[in-house]
Amino acid sequence: MASKIIVDQLEKSGFTTLTLPSANATANQYIKNDGAGALSWATLPAGGKVLHIEQVVKTDTTSTTAAGGSLVDISGMTVTMPASVATSRYLVFWNLQVGMTGDWHANLVLVRRVGGVDVEPLLGDTDSARVVASTSGSSSGASNTGSNALQYLDSPATTSAVTYKIKWSLMQAGTMYLNRPESALDSTVYSRTTSSITVMEIGV
Repeated sequence: MASKIIVDQLEKSGFTTLTLPSANATANQYIKNDGAGALSWATLPAGGKVLHIEQVVKTDTTSTTAAGGSLVDISGMTVTMPASVATSRYLVFWNLQVGMTGDWHANLVLVRRVGGVDVEPLLGDTDSARVVASTSGSSSGASNTGSNALQYLDSPATTSAVTYKIKWSLMQAGTMYLNRPESALDSTVYSRTTSSITVMEIGV
């Protein structure tokens, strides 16, 4: 038979007497001291913790000729978060390096997919024929890329897996590029860059 010690209090010589809790703990509780030696069981607060994080970094290039409101997925810029609790919120960050024809601008849209259904949770207000988007960006000529960043706290209220992706289109007919400028000249004047999308699940 294993030995055991049964006590109500503990004391180290010269220190405050510690009085043990009078009841058993429940799962995942920790022991808390009130500063006067009374110990009790406590539960960590659920909110404000990062429960899960995923990131995709794209180092290669891709392009599109989609224009106006004909938005298409950016190849490779997709993050999927595992199934979780319905109260979780998702903090989405992206940083895109975009080059394009002329001095036109890009339309960029955040998309949330749950159960095969796409929703665009962050859009500007509808205004006549204007394209609604999450953000827009531009580059200053054929030799440059423009940096486009977004931060958004989403509340999908689902227990299913959640996928976040980015759609894009160009202002008008032409070509838009990710991680490179329009010019393809092999020179130290031009660069190749990286883009990323990061999603954090926040417990509430």
